[in-house]
Amino acid sequence: MINMKRTKVFYLTVAVTLSFMIISQSVFAKAMSFTDVPTSAWYYNDVNLAYEKGLINGRSEKIFAPDENMTYAEAVKLAACMHQKATMGSVTLTNGNPWYQTYVDYAKNNGIISGELAWMSSATRAGYMAIFAKALPASEMTEINTIADGSIPDVPMTMTNAAEIYKLYKVGIVQGVDVLHNCSPNSNIKRSEVAAILSRMMDKSKRLTFSMSGTNKEFEITKQPTDQTISFESWATFEIQAKGEGLTYQWEGLNNNEFVKLNDSSEISGSNTSILRLKGVANFNGVKGRCVVKDKNGNTLISQVVSLTVTGISNTKPVILVEPSDISAKIGDTVYVEVVATGEGLTYQWEGQMPGYSFSSLQGLSGISGINTNRLGVVVSEALAGAKCRCIIKDKNGNTVITREALLTVQPIPLKITKQPVGQSGSAGSSWTLSVEAEGVGLTYQWYSMVLMNYPEPIDGAVYSSYTTSLPIISRRYYCIVKDKFGNTVKSDTVTLSGTNVVYP
Repeated sequence: MINMKRTKVFYLTVAVTLSFMIISQSVFAKAMSFTDVPTSAWYYNDVNLAYEKGLINGRSEKIFAPDENMTYAEAVKLAACMHQKATMGSVTLTNGNPWYQTYVDYAKNNGIISGELAWMSSATRAGYMAIFAKALPASEMTEINTIADGSIPDVPMTMTNAAEIYKLYKVGIVQGVDVLHNCSPNSNIKRSEVAAILSRMMDKSKRLTFSMSGTNKEFEITKQPTDQTISFESWATFEIQAKGEGLTYQWEGLNNNEFVKLNDSSEISGSNTSILRLKGVANFNGVKGRCVVKDKNGNTLISQVVSLTVTGISNTKPVILVEPSDISAKIGDTVYVEVVATGEGLTYQWEGQMPGYSFSSLQGLSGISGINTNRLGVVVSEALAGAKCRCIIKDKNGNTVITREALLTVQPIPLKITKQPVGQSGSAGSSWTLSVEAEGVGLTYQWYSMVLMNYPEPIDGAVYSSYTTSLPIISRRYYCIVKDKFGNTVKSDTVTLSGTNVVYP
């Protein structure tokens, strides 16, 4: 009986130990430490799951950058890691040189991609879908949705990558960007959105179920607009034909990876009709657009995306004569970065980049001036250490050049006292202020006092550059310790305060 009890106790102990080990492994799994992914964010669980599976990384240890666009390099890395995870059970791929080369080679060898891409450019939705559609083996891509050909409003079957886009819809990986299931194939996708897609790629239980019927023959586009090529200053005509009742038209142009409504102007006509006319000006060269058609019931169709090519525009780009130089300056200094260029009708747009981030506009930032001139002014702060700037120069024909990247080095300010405190002898009880002035970064102060030959003691609350006290009857000596943010310290002169009727040692 005693042995049986001991046996039960033994097995119970083992069971508890094993349970603790399992819980510990779960609790101490790869922890996510991104400060820009709050637990309240809609994408938190998706980012956390993808991170734990080793599929995604942040832009740094603390920054995930959920609102930044995914690049083609990142898309290929994700596809390669998903494929290896699905086929081999774990991800062993590591960065190469450049960092994405290992993943590119793996993707090519496993039929995920076949050629080169603009790796560091933002991936379009159509572009990443073409990659992700081939990231998993067929056994992991079972179709669960009925999606009729031509049912995605802005993805006609003639579009490049239409097959891959429809595949992801059918498998339940994506369902579009709105209630009409539009794909928005030419727009970009944010890193936060990608995390949700990764969850569906790797976990079939999270996939979406829905269906989309075929094209409504009572309401359809019967003639798509086509690309146009015109000479400078002439007019291009884009036409769409559709069948349905109470049709309305709205032409849109692609601007910063988003389609925006066009309005009639001196260079645009027919923006709300079936025929759009654009003047052949430099700014329209290479522009992309589409037409949104609605019927009386609010049903929507979106045309294929078309482009305009304007010939006869001078291709002579502006010439940079003097590139912006690197700058080294102290905190508080105002410095200037300048570019000199030649060309007609030049415009300037300065951009900045903090370490670990992409270049972005400097508009609205404090301490910055001359953003749209050839001379950028910057008030140096500690936060700008390692920042870079560049200038985008454009001429009247839309030809563009970009300057070199100029680096800002913030010089450390050596800690030193520039003004010493001054002692005083006078009427006992009268007020006297001790002051010290110093240079450095993130300075803190602590005043000390001592009587006769006693050890100095810190004065409670005397933590500013100035300290006011009364002249003592018994002489006291005072000094201040100044510390900077790096832990460096410097001691001021020791001065004596004494009142009348002084008691000397």
